[in-house]
Amino acid sequence: MRALKLRALIISAGLALAALGGAAPAGAVLVPGASLDGPSAGIGSLGGLDLSRDGTAALVYTKQDGGALHVFASRLAGGNWQPPQRLDPGLSGDSTQPVVAAGDRGEILIAFVNAGQLYTVTQPAGQAGGGLPGPAPLPGATGAANPSITLSIHGKAYLAYTAATPDGRHDVRAAFLTSGGWSLIGSPLDNDPTRDAGVGTGRPRIAAAADGLAVVAWGETGNVYARRIWGTSPSVVSPQASTDSFQGQPGSVADSPEVGAGYDSSVVTVAFRQTFMQSGGAVSRVIGRRLRGSAFDGPYAADGLGSPATEGADRPRIAVGGAGDGLLTSERQTTNGTWALNVGHPTPAMELDSGGSTAAPYPVPALGPGTGLVAYQQSVAGSADVRVRLFGSDGFAPEASVTDPSLGPTAAGQGLEASADGAGDVVVAFVQGAPGAQRIVVGGLDLPPGSFSATFATRFLNSSRPLLTWSAAAGGLGGVRYSVSVDGALVATTGGTRARPTPLADGAHTVQITATDPRGQTSTAAPRRLLIDTTAPVARIGVRGRALAGAPVRFRLSAVDRPPRGRVPTSGLASVLVRFGDGAAQRVAPRALARGVQHRYLRAGRYRVLVSVSDVAGNVRHLILVVKVAKHR
Repeated sequence: MRALKLRALIISAGLALAALGGAAPAGAVLVPGASLDGPSAGIGSLGGLDLSRDGTAALVYTKQDGGALHVFASRLAGGNWQPPQRLDPGLSGDSTQPVVAAGDRGEILIAFVNAGQLYTVTQPAGQAGGGLPGPAPLPGATGAANPSITLSIHGKAYLAYTAATPDGRHDVRAAFLTSGGWSLIGSPLDNDPTRDAGVGTGRPRIAAAADGLAVVAWGETGNVYARRIWGTSPSVVSPQASTDSFQGQPGSVADSPEVGAGYDSSVVTVAFRQTFMQSGGAVSRVIGRRLRGSAFDGPYAADGLGSPATEGADRPRIAVGGAGDGLLTSERQTTNGTWALNVGHPTPAMELDSGGSTAAPYPVPALGPGTGLVAYQQSVAGSADVRVRLFGSDGFAPEASVTDPSLGPTAAGQGLEASADGAGDVVVAFVQGAPGAQRIVVGGLDLPPGSFSATFATRFLNSSRPLLTWSAAAGGLGGVRYSVSVDGALVATTGGTRARPTPLADGAHTVQITATDPRGQTSTAAPRRLLIDTTAPVARIGVRGRALAGAPVRFRLSAVDRPPRGRVPTSGLASVLVRFGDGAAQRVAPRALARGVQHRYLRAGRYRVLVSVSDVAGNVRHLILVVKVAKHR
């Protein structure tokens, strides 16, 4: 199977926006979903998707193979999704609940459950070549379920999960990744270790901040709690996120926690679902709270509902940026609407969908620097497609579809995920197709290649085919190719960040490098001057008068760094070294050549004088003069 190339549909940067009056990112390209795996009757569910800042990405899902459910993964390498790889060869029975986290320079971490044992797949940074390594059981992680994995931008990784206990209860446990592998944190994270925790919709979620500290949240006996972890050391306190009352209504059962962390772990957002009692009966709400230090700020509504609520809300999801801002989404239980707010500025949530959906939308946000989106399923007239609302500094752009209708209806209930990289590109992945012919599909938002610059030397170089180098242009969806022009003529194209041009003449040249993605979006580096001098200087040497032993022998020298043709610039003389043939040598500055040099030979004889004249570019001219030194009478 060839590496998947994504097709594109260009969105005008000048789109008029809805209520918030926002603007789509300039030059943004929306990439419709393309098939990564399938059609197949064996597609199970999409487990997870993650992009790192540098565009390293992986997604994981389950699929029937050989009569059992197994875990498959695909990596985004060189800008292209690679053929899926089965991760659990040799394991019998079903493998389920795969999760993934991606870090810079190809780091990928995956966890899944097989027969109650938690397995991990660990690909360290800098080892992205070839396929992913095989799975390893996490020691002590038996009776496991509900894994959640996170990787900070500086490589600190954590794994949380639910563990069954011998007495029939369940604990929330966690592990920390060290250079020697995963280390299980010794004690359970439960608020009360004697009670059931992390079960069902109370499953744990974990997120690591840039400073390396993680926060895990889980459900326990009808409440949601949170605890910080630093390495293998959990905090002493586990504050309660769920609330006893909200908007004057008594609180009841809380579950479905989600966690979002940015640069600073001292401020982390936790969202959850909680039931409240109102005059018409129980209603489900989506609540957000910020954890500051060891205590939560006051709760706020993330669902756009008032009091009393006219319907329930469900399925919180959160994506947080570096500064702590982020998108918190939820869905309505009756109208199936998709709602979102900015957690950095928790003003009332707004509805994103166009209305009229007849099934749950399963919304999911993704946030990069300065841009992001919310993806959700819209179900109308017996069909379904995945739509997005792009998000920028001014708010949300209009609704747009990322679905290829020829692939059939989408099945977001089997998985809909989105994640962003450090350039603002976003990948959206989902399950699509009628039962028996389903696919894993990927699309997303692709920004133009980021800014970059030429890095080759601006001094004179002594090669007609010098190595031209440049920094990488950020941009992950579909990869970037570079075209290199010298004096307006194309001399090289490459997917890397270096190239040698066709032979160039001596003199000054102008180099222009342009990055182009598969959708035709470009970014051009500032022009850079290239100076070439491959011609060695011209030099002469001779003896003035007679050469006598014991007396000064005077040499006349001349040298010039002359261009091979016309009046093109040259690098200029750098140094002149005279070796007199008797073991002595003298370096002469170019400006002192007119005075010549002198040397005293102690004995008569024939001496081989070697003169090496170098220019600034490193070209060298060697001259040999045989001097006959006579006896002094």
